Amino acid sequence: MANLMCIGRVVPHRGPIFIALALAAAVFVAPAADAVPRFANCGEGDHEVTGLDIAGCNDAVCEVSPVEELDLTLTFTSRASARTAESTLSMTDAKQRTENWTVGACQDMPCPVEAGKLYRYKPRIFFPPRFTASPRNTAIQLQIVLTGASGGDSRRLACVSIPLRTK
Repeated sequence: MANLMCIGRVVPHRGPIFIALALAAAVFVAPAADAVPRFANCGEGDHEVTGLDIAGCNDAVCEVSPVEELDLTLTFTSRASARTAESTLSMTDAKQRTENWTVGACQDMPCPVEAGKLYRYKPRIFFPPRFTASPRNTAIQLQIVLTGASGGDSRRLACVSIPLRTK
């Protein structure tokens, strides 16, 4: 009968059933990491981003089609109040080509924004023409900055930076 080395000790080999049970035990004992899209909160304490969901993505870096709408939902708690809101989106690829655009955000989330409340922002994001012809596996950084305005004051409501990869 063959022997197995297990943490410095020799353990008698008990056959394929022993190996299958050992592997099954390792799967149940090891905690499963939640595979969610990775993002960086780019704010300075003026908001709390509590979630990011990208449809069809369960990986830290999402593979997305540059010719389809990006189905994204950002959940955040604002620490500022605002009557109106707008979103500035920025995409940068590995060649440091950047495209920026600003859109009204109140069509994609409730306005006015109240401090301390939880909000879901679900923008319609289409890749700019410069990025639609990106080759497969092109790294793209998407940044979303939500700002709100009340009486001439502009405050940051949420900010995230999201790594993407084209498929």
